[in-house]
Amino acid sequence: MLRDWSETISLFRTTLMKAQEQRSNKKKWVNDPANIGKEDLEWVFFERQVMFDLTNQERKENNLPPIPIEEIIRAENLAIGYCDYTYKFALYCAEISRDQPI
Repeated sequence: MLRDWSETISLFRTTLMKAQEQRSNKKKWVNDPANIGKEDLEWVFFERQVMFDLTNQERKENNLPPIPIEEIIRAENLAIGYCDYTYKFALYCAEISRDQPI
């Protein structure tokens, strides 16, 4: 059953904010599992995975097929540079969870 849209956005934003609280514990440089030869801070991949997992969990609950990680990377890239990055990234992932265009 679809939850209310504002509840969905709140769930995604809260989940991302909780993941972001882990940044100080995830400062190592690591290889990008999706892009051999590229490195980034561990927290980048952690937050991306958290949003990927939540998006696909919501899609499953709404009888939608899973999406590849590249969709989350695209949402993340669209949010980069905004002063409200956290909200934008969460919003874009929530939209993907509902099969809406971002």
